[in-house]
Amino acid sequence: MKTVPGSEYVDQALKSVERKVANAQKRINRMAGKLLAQGDYAGSQSLVKVAQAVKEFQSDIIALQKKWRTITRIAKPNNKEKKDVSPLWEYYRPILVTLEELGGDALRSEIENAFEEHNSEFLKDGDRAIMNSGLPRWRIMIHRARKHMVKEGFLDGNAKGRWRITPIGRQTAQGKNFGKLE
Repeated sequence: MKTVPGSEYVDQALKSVERKVANAQKRINRMAGKLLAQGDYAGSQSLVKVAQAVKEFQSDIIALQKKWRTITRIAKPNNKEKKDVSPLWEYYRPILVTLEELGGDALRSEIENAFEEHNSEFLKDGDRAIMNSGLPRWRIMIHRARKHMVKEGFLDGNAKGRWRITPIGRQTAQGKNFGKLE
């Protein structure tokens, strides 16, 4: 289990309660200040007692939030259980080879489909893991790689919506000029 089901809703609810109680505290303080300015010392004093009780309640909410965070951390897997994954840069050459096979110009979806067919031996167990988005990690990494590959000069950054290989990218796909990535 990655996390407690519905934990994000509990987090949001606790944060919302914390904000609303803080706003109530501010209103009580303003009202007490107005009463004090009007000379109503008894009314002001009774609101001060309410404000103290609200302040204690705020502390209880903060303690609940800490306890909830502790519970959700227990449910998360230990780092030792994480599977082996490929770093982003290791995707560059297989992406370039795949793009070459597609004629040097393709949509990301076309690259992903061809990548899955031709590079299954490249993918490690952790690369195949399904992420929170519902997609396997390797698809997300291909998406992330584009910006870096454009920066390295492997892809044409002007081809909007398309992945277009550059001459440097072709050399890298063929194993030439690859010393930088090995």
